[in-house]
Amino acid sequence: MTNRTWRGATLAVAVFVVTAVGARAQDLTTLFSFNGADGAGPYLGSLIQATNGQFYGTTEGGGANSEGTVFEISPSGSFAMVYSFGYPNLYPQSGLVQASDGNFYGATYAGAGGSDLGTVYRITPKGQLTTLYRFCVSEQANRFLREHYVAEFNRRFQVAAAQRGTAFVPCRRQDLERVFSVQSERAVNRDNTVSFQNHALQRERVGWKAMLAGCQVTCISIWTAR
Repeated sequence: MTNRTWRGATLAVAVFVVTAVGARAQDLTTLFSFNGADGAGPYLGSLIQATNGQFYGTTEGGGANSEGTVFEISPSGSFAMVYSFGYPNLYPQSGLVQASDGNFYGATYAGAGGSDLGTVYRITPKGQLTTLYRFCVSEQANRFLREHYVAEFNRRFQVAAAQRGTAFVPCRRQDLERVFSVQSERAVNRDNTVSFQNHALQRERVGWKAMLAGCQVTCISIWTAR
């Protein structure tokens, strides 16, 4: 494990494998330690095994431009930097998905002109990168996720249910408003209002007491499905 400083933070970076031995012990072998020039800050959960048996992943920083890398590493620890990010693709903050065409697809956090909202890219196992899309506004990013990325992700990784049917049962309770509620105690202000969730709630006058200042009341937030 190696400590490196990147973008003001100290990172402990390494690629490792854990082998379970029975139920008593575990052996951890460090396969590779990043030094900054070949990458820094491997993105959590980004490592995937490709169809060629090699592992591929991304780092958020490091590389030739200090703006992230794509790397390849064998099960035995043979390492190669596949690509070093630079404008317009900066700081990958996602892993890679290998599609049926054999290429890898991923996204970057920044680097799309003045909007600086990131990109979607395709990269070959040999390191040829193509920018597929540059996000300009957050609505475009959400539309891409909804119409393209999520469907492809589900197609590749969803697992069919072992049995048909549902695990849900009808709810027969009549007190769901109480169950799905949050109750908070508040003190009544001197002007007969209650401060709750950035609102001033006016208390109704009661016949036996005109002012309720100082009294404790219960505010109930009810959660409903839409």
